[in-house]
Amino acid sequence: MFMKVKDSFSSYLSYCAAFGGFKNMGNTSKTLYEKKRFLYGAILKSVGEKDFSGLNEYDIVAVREAGVIHGMYGAQRSVLYFRQLLDYAETRLGQRVPFNYRKVKIPFVPEKKVEYLTPEELERVRGAFDIQTMAGLRTRTLIEFMMGTALRIGEVCSINKTNFDLETGKFSFIDKYGEEQEMTCPENSTWWVKMYLASRHDDCPALFISGRARLAPNSSKGYIRTKLKPLNIPKKCCHHILRKTCGTNLLLDTDIKSVQEFLRHKDPKTTMKHYTAITQYQTREATARNYTNKYVVAMA
Repeated sequence: MFMKVKDSFSSYLSYCAAFGGFKNMGNTSKTLYEKKRFLYGAILKSVGEKDFSGLNEYDIVAVREAGVIHGMYGAQRSVLYFRQLLDYAETRLGQRVPFNYRKVKIPFVPEKKVEYLTPEELERVRGAFDIQTMAGLRTRTLIEFMMGTALRIGEVCSINKTNFDLETGKFSFIDKYGEEQEMTCPENSTWWVKMYLASRHDDCPALFISGRARLAPNSSKGYIRTKLKPLNIPKKCCHHILRKTCGTNLLLDTDIKSVQEFLRHKDPKTTMKHYTAITQYQTREATARNYTNKYVVAMA
């Protein structure tokens, strides 16, 4: 039975939600959103009306070119998600794809630069928030908490006050995979949490709030961007750069395996990519210092 490419989107997304991702436990909501965006964007536009049986190698080119509308990584992800969709259609829906899509190469995209805050930039970020206001104190506490734990903002927003032991610093949270995890907050970060909670007079169960409701990632993101814009730091200064900065600091002081476990990277390649960027930076800095010192000695 012939099927149009677009008619497989709904069942494919349902399949991904149930069996995709890590250990076939289902894709995260973020990944599902991205797949849906590309399916109903570049893939629908380029090959959505075609039958699977009528596809050929040139359709890969069409998908890749249509993917440009999705930004710098659009072409790469369009081809990747299309190849995954073809595999689903052939193995799960019984559709015959008349070319070897498994050998299709994913377009190359240069590695994204790993950004993190230098000690000087981090101090400027910290000083941008007036802790005499509730929003400023909350955000400064959020910064100290994320720098001490390297949690993702969605994970931070999942924490309730009852999940946090102010005496020991131990707390629980829901990770990006929907699993409950436990961690101990460093003493300095715990001190900020205590001060923040002591200033609150509400009955909201959330550890971090906006007004009288649980803090939402996008709400926090907008507030931070507004406050940091005058600093003119040439980096994407938001929640995730705090996690990267925390990881960077750890990489300078401990082994990569420990950092991988602390950051909870499922794939060690993720940690290695960051580690490579940091060591390259250190090498360049050391080379520059060595060259400068030799030059000064030679001129003396």
